[in-house]
Amino acid sequence: MTYKELFDKFLKHVIVFNAKETYRCYENHLLNVLKYFDGLDPFKLDYETLTNYVIFSQQKNISNATINKRMRIVKQAFKHCKIVNEELQNFPKLKVVDKRFNALNLEQTKKLLLYLENKTI
Repeated sequence: MTYKELFDKFLKHVIVFNAKETYRCYENHLLNVLKYFDGLDPFKLDYETLTNYVIFSQQKNISNATINKRMRIVKQAFKHCKIVNEELQNFPKLKVVDKRFNALNLEQTKKLLLYLENKTI
């Protein structure tokens, strides 16, 4: 079984049991993963190959959050196709910078609206 066959089999399952947007998201991520893994044997996936994929993705400025999502989807595909790979299942998640922001409180919002009302032309 090739990665393309594995991913196609998994996507057939996703299109039946998930929302259309989930299917499109998974399809997009798996197509990007396939660009790296195409030609490799899914039964010989090891830690070094996974690490090289992470480095390859980071060099293309792919965020750690996106890499983690892609790895999660690949893990799901392997699980769906009943391919057991301890190295993939135990591959650690990458650290992700928390992008939180502080929202304006009610008083700050009122001041902002008052300011904008005074600045309208």
